[in-house]
Amino acid sequence: IKLIFAGSLNAINVPSLIKEQNLSKETIITGYIEDDLYRGILSSSDIIVNLRYPTMGESSATLCEALSYGKATIVSNIGPYKEYPDNVCWKVDMGDYEVPMLVAFMERLLCDKNLREVLGNNGKAYANNVLNIERVVLDYIEILDKD
Repeated sequence: IKLIFAGSLNAINVPSLIKEQNLSKETIITGYIEDDLYRGILSSSDIIVNLRYPTMGESSATLCEALSYGKATIVSNIGPYKEYPDNVCWKVDMGDYEVPMLVAFMERLLCDKNLREVLGNNGKAYANNVLNIERVVLDYIEILDKD
């Protein structure tokens, strides 16, 4: 198992936590990466964890991309991420139960390839049907034409 932090880290204590937990051999922190490498990491991953706190109501390109790649995905149960169906991505509650929930979700997904595939396939179907850029453009056109 490899834990990959793809992109820049916002939490400055992550490297010290990795050392403290003796996870240096299992962990890669990429820092800023080009799009091709980023997509390669997404496509080769089994599970994507996309925790966001705090949130200002923004969408996550990483979440949309992870779903479109058909990856089992775990997100924070906050803001706009609450709107995603439970069969598309699993949501970790914020607060005292955040870490235990994340650990339980990770253990379950790591031990059950079929479950990862089902969750990933659900996410991919959702991305294709709901997040599809052509569909979104048509929705905008329809809304604008109503005026």
